[in-house]
Amino acid sequence: MNWTNLLSGLIGAVVGGLASIIGGLWATNKNIKAQNTVLLKQEQNEHRKNQLIAKASAKTMMDR
Repeated sequence: MNWTNLLSGLIGAVVGGLASIIGGLWATNKNIKAQNTVLLKQEQNEHRKNQLIAKASAKTMMDR
């Protein structure tokens, strides 16, 4: 084993480590975006549901 092999292995390990970190950050970012999308859709559905309930309540009050 000589210095060239050691240096090559060290560079490979550093590049591999950086790639792993970047890949992990990218995946985390994608998961956060997906979670935010789900939360936004849930909030929109809740808002629609509340609007329908309010509309039905108003109609019930008008029908009395």
